[in-house]
Amino acid sequence: MRDSMLISQLVEKHNYLDNPVFIVGSGRCGTTLMHSLLDGHPQLLVWPFEYSYFTFFRDFQQIYHVSTTRVSKLFEYFYKTDVGYFGKRYPGGRRKKGFSLEAVNAETFRSVVDTYKNEVPTRRQFLQLLMYAYHQAFCPWMKPKAFVLQINIPRDGFLDDFPQARVIYMARNPLHTYASIKRYYCKASGSKGYCYGAADRRFERGLVELALTQVLYAYTWLQRHKNLPGLMRVKLEELQNDTEKVIGEVADFVQISSESILLEATRLGQSYGSNLSSGKDSEGKVVADNYHLSKQYLQELTPYELEWVYGLLKEVVMENGYKVEIPFDTLSKMQKMLNFLKPMINEFPSFCEEKIIQSLQLNH
Repeated sequence: MRDSMLISQLVEKHNYLDNPVFIVGSGRCGTTLMHSLLDGHPQLLVWPFEYSYFTFFRDFQQIYHVSTTRVSKLFEYFYKTDVGYFGKRYPGGRRKKGFSLEAVNAETFRSVVDTYKNEVPTRRQFLQLLMYAYHQAFCPWMKPKAFVLQINIPRDGFLDDFPQARVIYMARNPLHTYASIKRYYCKASGSKGYCYGAADRRFERGLVELALTQVLYAYTWLQRHKNLPGLMRVKLEELQNDTEKVIGEVADFVQISSESILLEATRLGQSYGSNLSSGKDSEGKVVADNYHLSKQYLQELTPYELEWVYGLLKEVVMENGYKVEIPFDTLSKMQKMLNFLKPMINEFPSFCEEKIIQSLQLNH
């Protein structure tokens, strides 16, 4: 598909539109924290939401059965997303962590987009147009060095669209990430902790698949792109335990000045806390990694689950420089116990399953 000439001319005048900074990683590995730390820097423009870049285009194409269309049609669909809150208060989605978007002039945003309404953009150009419109609606006087977007679950498409982009990959111990994703969705669903009741069994299995898929997909992507020149991997544990040092390295990577504002988590100048695995709010501060709490969450996994998850994630854990935290003798004991109990579960599934799985919670 050919580029829109008018949008290409716009990009030529504003270099920041051609090499954005993407913050990527699986859920619950620090992407929101990094997003919030970069938010207040005077040399950066930061899109205020998690940007569902590829999901948006995929859904649009499935609904309208077209691969290309005018800006006006794309924006009509896109406006139904979080952008509709510009000029208002954003409620915060699932996490219920709202913040004010009154500083973003919704009329200006729409007016800028309307200027190009008859253009037929590529996917890359539509994102560039949205970035420019946000710039004009929020702080038109600013001369940004970069535009930052958070995209959970990395995809190859944004590298196809922006080969010169800089990528901050947020990493965390994969086993801790898995346990934290499960806790997060249990909390979001209103469940207290883990779901062991018979009525919740299907939901629990769905959580296992959701959490494991996120972690494996994100680290598989990293493995494929680990030698990418424009990629910086940041370990959440290191960011939490030595924030000033790590955020200074991030500033060098993004090519911005290292300032004290980078130590404060904000959204459009408002204090913004990340959702900790413990369920507490960080209240705009970087909270030190709680290693013992993370190990406690691993102990909440059932042996069946831990054996399966550990088997799939063991290589990922070691490849990314993390310790193997489940002792081999513990796994051996678990395996013997499971082999002994499997015939009972097969013979009396309705009677035994719930009690056996509850009794097999790992405690060591």
